[in-house]
Amino acid sequence: MFVRQSTLRVRSWRRLLPAVAGVLVLGTSLAACGSSNSDSGSSGSSTSASSSDSGKKPVRIAMLGYDNKNNFTQWWWEGAKAEAKKQGVEVTLVDGKFDAKAQAAALQNTATSKKFDAVAVLPVDGQSLLPVVKQAGDSGLKVISGATLGNVQETNKLDPKIPEVQSVVGYETTYQAEIFAKNIKEACDAKNGPGAPCKVGLMPGAAKFPTDALQMQVVKDTLKGDKNITFAIAPDGGYARPGGYKSMTTFMQSHKDIDVLHADGDQMIAGAVQAIKENGKTPGKDIWLTGYGGTTEGFAGIKDGSWFGTVVLYPQRQARTMVDFATKAVRGEKVPPTYDLQKEPAGTVVQLTKPIMDQNPDLKGEWSEAAPR
Repeated sequence: MFVRQSTLRVRSWRRLLPAVAGVLVLGTSLAACGSSNSDSGSSGSSTSASSSDSGKKPVRIAMLGYDNKNNFTQWWWEGAKAEAKKQGVEVTLVDGKFDAKAQAAALQNTATSKKFDAVAVLPVDGQSLLPVVKQAGDSGLKVISGATLGNVQETNKLDPKIPEVQSVVGYETTYQAEIFAKNIKEACDAKNGPGAPCKVGLMPGAAKFPTDALQMQVVKDTLKGDKNITFAIAPDGGYARPGGYKSMTTFMQSHKDIDVLHADGDQMIAGAVQAIKENGKTPGKDIWLTGYGGTTEGFAGIKDGSWFGTVVLYPQRQARTMVDFATKAVRGEKVPPTYDLQKEPAGTVVQLTKPIMDQNPDLKGEWSEAAPR
């Protein structure tokens, strides 16, 4: 079930790791600084490269992220800047403020300002943003979306839905949750032996958030045939290290015998590690950990054995692809209607465990709970 996020609720999730619609992300530090542009709704910086020498049509792209203070958005912005330099186009970071109404207003301002040819957007609320995207497209903007617009069930499949969206470059919500379940099952079998009883804790970022609610249900449904696995829900971890620490500290008061913990965000796992140690237990030995995000912290935890696995997100590749598609669309070139970042190109790593990491030694996390420097 999807409930449209209220302004108040979304504001309380400024550290969301979306997915988004996917996507779960952490925000703690300011994004790249720049002068505010009240006409376009921009509160980030711009970067540009001249395309006049090449004779190609100049392209100006608004990059409308979740929140300029959000680390996932900041790492996404790094990818956008790199691709803009490569393509010889201009990109401007526009603040979505992790607020459905604010992001919609920023998109409207972006369209009416006539300062942009295209917009690449990471939707805070795909349901409420859908009619605004249609208006933006009707005004002449080429639109590249980071998720299928609509209710949370519709994010299970990438789909432009309306002709005003040139392409959706993102992730499928249920597909990711099925990998969560796979990591949990493999962690249980590795710790206790195949078929042995296994107690699993599930830590949502915000249990009432539609994406979290859907993904936690998919995990349970996927593993419901395994009667040896039982679940308990931990308090919300708030998509951040401090929240993960607080949640796990509370959870372990009544669940000291937990075998595996899955958190809907790598940042929360980082906090849970501290709580586990303070309770006299060893991460990776007494309690096995699976996360979501593919952060550099997740890669490090899997490498040193304190984490079992995670699911990898690719914010910089997402931004680069969105800038590329937006540029092509403005210049009249054809772009694919969808691009699944976890299925394209073939062989993309989604599930990340130690054996998979060993098979892909050059693979690195594209983002961190620390801000880009």
